[in-house]
Amino acid sequence: MARDELNAFDKNLKSKQKELDNAEHQLDEWEPKHNEKTAELESTRSTVAKFESAISQVEDKIFANFCKRLGYENIRAYEAQQGSLEQEAAQKRQDFALHKSRLTNALALQTTTFNSTKDRLRKLEESLQRLQSDIENYEAEKAQIEETLGDDRDELEALIESIDTVKAEHAEKSKKVEEIRQERQKKNKEIEARKKEINVLKAEVQKNSAGKFALLRKCKLEQIQIPLAEGSLDDIPNEDVLLREDEDAMDVDGQDGAEAAMEAAMDDHGIEIDFDGLDEDLKDADLDAEDKLQEKISSLNAELEKLNPNMRAMERLESVKSRLESTEQDFEDARAAAKEAKEAFNEVKNKRYELFNKAFAHIQEQITHVYKDLTRSDAYPLGGQAYLDIEEDTDTPYLSGIKYHAMPPLKRFRDMEHLSGGEKTMAALALLFAIHSYSPSPFFVLDEVDAALDNANVDKIKKYIREHAGPGMQFIVISLKTGLFQDSESLIGVYRDQDVNSSKTLTLDLRKYV
Repeated sequence: MARDELNAFDKNLKSKQKELDNAEHQLDEWEPKHNEKTAELESTRSTVAKFESAISQVEDKIFANFCKRLGYENIRAYEAQQGSLEQEAAQKRQDFALHKSRLTNALALQTTTFNSTKDRLRKLEESLQRLQSDIENYEAEKAQIEETLGDDRDELEALIESIDTVKAEHAEKSKKVEEIRQERQKKNKEIEARKKEINVLKAEVQKNSAGKFALLRKCKLEQIQIPLAEGSLDDIPNEDVLLREDEDAMDVDGQDGAEAAMEAAMDDHGIEIDFDGLDEDLKDADLDAEDKLQEKISSLNAELEKLNPNMRAMERLESVKSRLESTEQDFEDARAAAKEAKEAFNEVKNKRYELFNKAFAHIQEQITHVYKDLTRSDAYPLGGQAYLDIEEDTDTPYLSGIKYHAMPPLKRFRDMEHLSGGEKTMAALALLFAIHSYSPSPFFVLDEVDAALDNANVDKIKKYIREHAGPGMQFIVISLKTGLFQDSESLIGVYRDQDVNSSKTLTLDLRKYV
């Protein structure tokens, strides 16, 4: 910043030095002519003095008797006295005229100030009446809204009570449904357990039947005679026939195939073994012996497995456990980060929602007043209408579009693109001033906003600026129209300096000439 100022100062100094050199050069050129003219002036003055002396001598001779009679030394003394009196009278007349002019100007200034103050007072009274009318309307709307709000609050309380009742009933019914569901799950588990027991028993029966069939077939093939109460070993089919029957049973889908296989396995082919010839101790054999032997075999197998552990499986188990713990930790970290990010997002979202609604509500309220002030005139004292609307009613209004409608005085409703250039400019300025009122800045820059406006609209903008300008809101207006900048407090003009081939500025404080 300091370097830029220093460079600007150097450029300004060089420009001033160049102007000084040019002036000195012109002074050198004019000095001989000045000396020559000075000599001519001295010669002329000497000649004039000689002529005046000769004229005085002639006048003394002519007016000698007249001066002697009146008591004057010469005619010049008489003229000097008479000229002094006339000069004093003229000076008095001039002083009186000057004093009269000052009083007239002061009266005109006071009259103008009085009229201006009176006009401003009238405008303030009109504005006060308008504001009082708006306040009364707002109070009426407020009372109506409060009344509606009271009805809505009563209705809301009734709805809340109804919702609480429905929630209680729903909770009770949900509890009953949950109890029924749990009871149903319990019954389903019992049914599944019974089905599994039945399937185990069926498998056991099928296994025993298959073993019985294998023994009978072996006896048939080896021609071992066993006592039979009914039937004959010749009734037992060959192996190929049995396999074919099994394959046919396997081709059957679902429950029918299983039942067919069960029936095929339990078919005794009319054979009944005669156990009357067995010893009594074999007849009374312990039925749990096989189960005990199976348990012992399982125990021995388990001990064998313990003696020869699978180390690779243990290593894989440890690795899987480690990965599982790492994955669970990553999952918990990711869930915590996601929760934190969601909370931060919701906080920013809520803040953005509040800020947007606050700004939109203020601008929506101000746009009507600002547009009325800009479009109000003696012919149309009510001005125009303008309002803002959000296109979609969502929980994220800042993502939706905002519709801006403006209706000039005595014009019907139409879309913004159908307005004229001047009407669009007035609507845009109204929106700009309304937005500025929400977060005002000390300076407001308008760059040729009157380019598309006629004189009437230019005068409206000028009045609006004059009424709202102040220490807290200063307007910097760039304009080429006299109607807009003629009532400003100061002017800044830019022109081109041909000598230095650059632009320069002129400033003028118009407050001195009010």
